[in-house]
Amino acid sequence: MKKSYIIGGLIAFIVLILGAFYLIGSNHNESKSQNQIVFKHKGKQATKKTSGMKLEEIKNGNFESVAGTWQKSDGSQIVFDSKGLVSSTNNGNVNTDQKIYLDSGKIDVDGTSIYVNSHIENGVLKAKLGAKELDPNGASILTPTDFIPKGVSADGSGDNDHDRIYIGQQYGSENIFTKVDGAKQESSSGESKTIGSLSDRDKEALALLGLPEDFDSDYGKIKPAYIFAGQMPVGSNAMDDNGQWIKTVSFDGVRFKNEDGRMNVLLNNPDNHDNITYVQGSFSINGDTVTYENHGTRVGGSSQPAGQKSLSDLYKQFHKDPKFNQMKNAIH
Repeated sequence: MKKSYIIGGLIAFIVLILGAFYLIGSNHNESKSQNQIVFKHKGKQATKKTSGMKLEEIKNGNFESVAGTWQKSDGSQIVFDSKGLVSSTNNGNVNTDQKIYLDSGKIDVDGTSIYVNSHIENGVLKAKLGAKELDPNGASILTPTDFIPKGVSADGSGDNDHDRIYIGQQYGSENIFTKVDGAKQESSSGESKTIGSLSDRDKEALALLGLPEDFDSDYGKIKPAYIFAGQMPVGSNAMDDNGQWIKTVSFDGVRFKNEDGRMNVLLNNPDNHDNITYVQGSFSINGDTVTYENHGTRVGGSSQPAGQKSLSDLYKQFHKDPKFNQMKNAIH
């Protein structure tokens, strides 16, 4: 009898020991599994990207987080790329000679101190907008410019459910720019964009790439190839310093003269010649349509249609072509 009790006790003890080992192993595996889940979760968080206006990056000269087209209630627009302000458009007039000043203190312009005092305050980056070449004698040469991220409230800056840019002397909805919705690409492949997402410089470059054959600059018929070469045959009445008619002219890209929304195409920095032209080519952009015409320069001079092109079609044709960027760089 005692022997049976002893054997039974040993069996119970062995079962108890095995059970304990099983529980310890199970808890260890469960803990290990939990640790793995936490590790993966942390790894996913570490690679999460944020979007929207990044004030510190902008303050350091990186405008990538605000790149694109911004517009206010009256239709005026400003366009940024990753390096800064590209252009501003007001009442159809395009200005490419401005920049955002981010200096922390003051800048010296011909011996005159001009205060910028750019800084981040209450979640807002305060900067200044002004001409690239400042005139120390000019009035109101710098305009307050605030970058206001989504979620930051500021009196008169509109709803805080989106990023905003304020430019003006007094806060109010009339001075608030918001990002144009069409700034995103229409397809994930990046093959096409909405016309609203193209900057004014993009549109102007496409218009120049689409120049019709019979189109006049202030020195005669002009083609994209002539713009890239910086030289073209003269079709106007141009003379050199000796009073001799010239046959070719050298120049550095093109510039525009805006006349009631009509962009006259002029050679930039042509050779120093006396030049008279009686025909001037221009283009205008309305939505997706570029309209070209040649018009007389004398009072009452008539206009002659030179053709029309679609911006969408031009973009599809040239957006991957190096000529697109070449032409943008040729505009002054």
